[in-house]
Amino acid sequence: MAHLPGVSTTCLYRALARYAILRRTGADATFVMAVDKSGIAAHGHAWVELDGIPFEEPDDLTRYTVTFRYPSSVSSGNVEAP
Repeated sequence: MAHLPGVSTTCLYRALARYAILRRTGADATFVMAVDKSGIAAHGHAWVELDGIPFEEPDDLTRYTVTFRYPSSVSSGNVEAP
């Protein structure tokens, strides 16, 4: 997909696509967003985890502070109507 014209190759798009595909196949995937701990220029990153382990992730994630995780540990990942 990343080689198609007009398709963004940022970590956000990769993570969202991986999350959607893995969840559709029944995997218990988690979507994660984070910012660089240095705080300089607030570089962010996004990735997917399976069983708490980063999936297909070459980046060193120890330099990031997680700011968003979906589903969270208290959420099933399903949105319920009020």
